[in-house]
Amino acid sequence: MPYARGETVGGDDLVAQARQVFANIGALLAAAHASFAGVVKVTYFVRDITEFPRLVALRREIFPAPYPASTAVEITRLLKTEWLIEIEAIAVLPA
Repeated sequence: MPYARGETVGGDDLVAQARQVFANIGALLAAAHASFAGVVKVTYFVRDITEFPRLVALRREIFPAPYPASTAVEITRLLKTEWLIEIEAIAVLPA
């Protein structure tokens, strides 16, 4: 699996990259005995803000309603040049 080796997944497809990031976040949440329902804030760092409507549609697939607060920030580059998106999520862990 490319992502297990730290390779970029999705090529130049922002949604494919975002799906992988969300899969990674989901694995971290599961390890903490949490889920996407506990996510209260999401920040998207994207290279092309015009792609944001596609992320909104994806968010509706990933998160249950009510959706977490979100912020989108357009930036010129990320850690790796092939990355189109980075996602930060803040979650409340179950007691």
